[in-house]
Amino acid sequence: MANVFWSGHSLTDPPIPEFVANISRSLGISADWNRHSMGGGSMFDRTRGRPPQEGGWAGYRQGNNRASINMDVIEELTDPKTIAGNRYDFLVITEVHGILWPLLRRDTVRLLRHYHERFIDGNPAGQTFLYQAWLSLADKNDPTSWIQYERAAAPLWRCIATRLNTSLEFEGRKDRIGFIPVGLALAELVDDKSEEPALNGISLDPHQTVTGLVFSDDVHVTRVGSYFVALVTFAFIHDRSPIGAWHPPDINPDDAALFQRFAADFMRNYRDDDSPLELSECSKYVREKFAHEYWRYEIGRQPHNSESWWQLLLESSRRNIRRLRNTYTWQRSFAADAPDNPFRFDPATDEFYWHPAP
Repeated sequence: MANVFWSGHSLTDPPIPEFVANISRSLGISADWNRHSMGGGSMFDRTRGRPPQEGGWAGYRQGNNRASINMDVIEELTDPKTIAGNRYDFLVITEVHGILWPLLRRDTVRLLRHYHERFIDGNPAGQTFLYQAWLSLADKNDPTSWIQYERAAAPLWRCIATRLNTSLEFEGRKDRIGFIPVGLALAELVDDKSEEPALNGISLDPHQTVTGLVFSDDVHVTRVGSYFVALVTFAFIHDRSPIGAWHPPDINPDDAALFQRFAADFMRNYRDDDSPLELSECSKYVREKFAHEYWRYEIGRQPHNSESWWQLLLESSRRNIRRLRNTYTWQRSFAADAPDNPFRFDPATDEFYWHPAP
């Protein structure tokens, strides 16, 4: 069985869950799914609620589901009613894509653990996967800076899973949080296809790759992009190649085969080269690399609103000051002994760090 519960936003919305189920069934794996989605919704929104409920968990009863709205997610996870009485085997959950802000300001680490616990209550043998969302493209004509950013972001997303796994291991538990580097896979696909045209009858210069093939706007994926995301998700969930799987009838079979091979190769190469940061290295990674990379990209992708050369110079100077100030602030927040550092692990107090069951 491969019943999947999806928790996310527009970057995990249909047709991605349906595509994963179809791919699974075509390869002999019985599959069903449901979802919990809010447009632009963080884990905070999907647990605490929108608007947030102080000390409460209204978010678990808000949002879009597969065939309804405002389903009681905790009840569905612990006693599923929408998948023919079966249990969920996998939880695929993501955070909003501007990851540093929710990580520090919206309690990502503890809320991921809270959601995971609700899932494990329903299936102690289940597997949670953290799904790497991706940022908007700064320039559709030249995705180079976006590719660089997503490559830098993947280790940080992985660190979130490592933080939870450190506690689960310390507690003597067997369950763990897996990781699906979807944003990284998309970046590698765009980079590869920008370099070497390969797909059937499609001009694959960087502009065409981004706007006409993979992305429908600066962040959302097309049906083709959704299919690729689904292939990568399937490969990491099952640790299995998706070559030979189902594909949507509106995608050329040769193109589908290319995406399947790319997803299979990406998964294999990622597994072969996998060397996740130790938890002790995660804070250092933010301080020494990612805080700078994040703010360089985040501020750099904001449009210029000036026309004269001196206005552009002034605006650029202000942006540089803002980038340096923000980078320094977030570097301080990830100091090893900073009390609000989400990667800080203290064995003596860790059991008191997590939110209790609702």
